[in-house]
Amino acid sequence: MREEYKKLDKVEMSVWECCELLNEVVDDRDPELDEPQIEHLLQTVEAIRKDYLDED
Repeated sequence: MREEYKKLDKVEMSVWECCELLNEVVDDRDPELDEPQIEHLLQTVEAIRKDYLDED
């Protein structure tokens, strides 16, 4: 099964399209179910960007 999904040939999409798709995932263990996953994603990206300000 790993070999089947290791290849990146299942679908082609932009990074933002991928983020929107992941936004549909519901994590029952997440205590903040009322907040969209994409909100957490953007907060994480901004924190990383702040930590690595001088890097691409």
